Order: sequence, then C-alpha cells, then structure tokens
Amino acid sequence: MNHKSSSCLSLALLALLTLTTSSRLFAEHIVVVVKPVAPFVINEDGKLSGYSIDLWNEVAKTAGWNDFEFKLVDNVPAMIDALKSGQADVAVGALSITAERSKQIDFSHPFYDSGLDIMVKGGGAPGPLDLLGRLLTPALVLTFGGIMIALVLVSHILWWFERKHNHEDFPHHYGQGMIESIWWTTCVLIGGMCMNKDPKGITGRVIGTAWALVGIAMISYLTATATSIMTVDSLGNDINGPKDLVGKPVATLQGTSADKYLQSQHMKVVKFAKLEDAVEALHQDKVKAVVYDSPVLMYYLATNDSKEFHLVGHLFDKQKYGFGLQLSSKLRQQMNSALLSVEETEFLAKLDKLYFTPTEE
Repeated sequence: MNHKSSSCLSLALLALLTLTTSSRLFAEHIVVVVKPVAPFVINEDGKLSGYSIDLWNEVAKTAGWNDFEFKLVDNVPAMIDALKSGQADVAVGALSITAERSKQIDFSHPFYDSGLDIMVKGGGAPGPLDLLGRLLTPALVLTFGGIMIALVLVSHILWWFERKHNHEDFPHHYGQGMIESIWWTTCVLIGGMCMNKDPKGITGRVIGTAWALVGIAMISYLTATATSIMTVDSLGNDINGPKDLVGKPVATLQGTSADKYLQSQHMKVVKFAKLEDAVEALHQDKVKAVVYDSPVLMYYLATNDSKEFHLVGHLFDKQKYGFGLQLSSKLRQQMNSALLSVEETEFLAKLDKLYFTPTEE
C-alpha cells in the first residue's frame, strides 16, 4: 500500500471514529433531574408539565435528544448533588444561577429573569360587607342593642313631657307623636342635633342634652373601632420590604437561593421542604412572612385565589434561571445552541402567555 492510500485510509478511519463518537454523544441516554415547583415544573400524578418542562422538551427536540428520562427530587440541593455525583446529566426547574452554585455545577444560558418577593398575611382593606362583618362582634352587637332600647325609651320619655309644651313637634296622638320623637332622637344620635325641631320644656331639653352626649360618645366609639379594623387589615403587619424582616421569623424553602439570601442577611429563617408548608405556617402565624421566588409566589396566589395573603414591597435579589449541567458537561455547547435557537422564535412568548397570563372565566 503506497503512502497516498495509507493517508486516505487514515483520514477515513478518523472521520468514522469522529462520527461514531459524535453519534454516541448525542444519542446517549440523558437523565434529567427535576424538582416540582409550579409553574415551572408541575407534577400531576406523574405527568410533568410547566414552563421549564415545556422549554426543555423544545430544546431537546431542537438538539436531537430523543432518549431522555425525568427523575423527581424533593429539593434543590438534591438536584445539585445528582449532577455532582454523575447520577443526572441535566437539572430542570426554577434553578437560580448563582456564583456559589457555579463552583459545583455548570449552567446553560439563562432563560428567565426572576427575583425574590415577600408574601405576608392580610389581603388589604376590607370591603363594606367584610367590614360590617368584622364590626359585628358580640360586644358591639350588645352595645347596638342597648342603644336601640335606650333610643325607644328616651323617645317615649321625651314625647311624654314635650307633648304638653310642644304639641306641634310632638303631637298628642301616640302614634304620630312617637314617630316624631323617634325621628328626633335618631337625628341627635347620628348628627348631634335635629334642625327642624327642638324640645321646648326644661325636662325635654335636659333629656335632649343627655341624649346628644350619648350620641357623640357612640359615634366616636364606632369611628375608632372601624378605623382600627381598617388600619390593621390594610397593613396586615409591619412588613413592607426586606429590611422589615429583621428579627422576625421568615419562612422559605430549604437549600434555595432565597434560603441563602436570608441567611446572608442574618434573618431568623424557618425552612420547609414545600411551599405549601411554608404558607401554612404563615396562615397559623408561626412565621411573619414567606420569602421565595417572585414568579412562584405570584402563581401560587393566582391559582389558589386566596385573599388571605398578598405580596409587599418590590422585587429584590434579582436572579436568572437556567438549566443545570455537570461541570465541563459535553452537553453544554449544544444545549446553549438549541436554547438560543428556541429563544429566536416565539416559543418563550407562548410560554409566558400560557403560564403567567391570568385566564378570564
């Protein structure tokens, strides 16, 4: 075999080896570890969906990765450990790209801008019916009952004395007289005076003065009570931003970027495995707030239609989400290429509309 033939054969073998290696790389079985966190990963009886799942499926399709499987884990540290130990090739979820994590795993290009938000108990100022319901406490109901009894009694006494001196405003006839007398006592109770009539007898004026003082006291009590209820419900508590969390028990999910942030700020952190557990602790007043990724909290409030909780303050500790990979992963370059190709289409806009736009019923 001459030198030229030998060179051609070597080139052919090299090309075959490269093609074989490349095919084996791109056709290998890929293990994708996922952590359920709606709306990015939604697990419904083993069927996975969500923003990140749909995006991964599109990226895998674009990259030509057809042989992959999902494996569920309970928390973010488990995702990272699976990548570090080689038990998984890709991590999919609401995984924040941080400097600390980048020392342990690789990341794809970011595909979603996020940040932390604060959820507190209390849904804002109450409506008229809700306020009325809160005002009708047993003590206040008894007070109202006593006032009504006093109003009727004072009306009778006033009529009895005034009918002798002022029969035009307080007629002798019982029915007509009581209507006018009750009208007068009601006006004085509410407004402190009655423009179109006044007692003329000394006894009637004494009764009227005493009744006016009772009316002022009653209106002041009702105003103070209503103001107190509206103020408490409007504020919910005294947390309006990250600085207000200092010294208060704050719930978050263990091992998340929110957990790291709160610890770095020396907060009193109460850690949970699931968001539902953290929210339940807030409901039971075991914590003063829940701090977690803003889109996740907004999705929770939207899907649970809860008026008990609301978000306060502004987005802070801004983050970006990406897919996790093993350090120096051979999948990274092709994943980023596929991800950029997907981003150049309308696919991400469709995902935003699907998972973050409220539906009209």
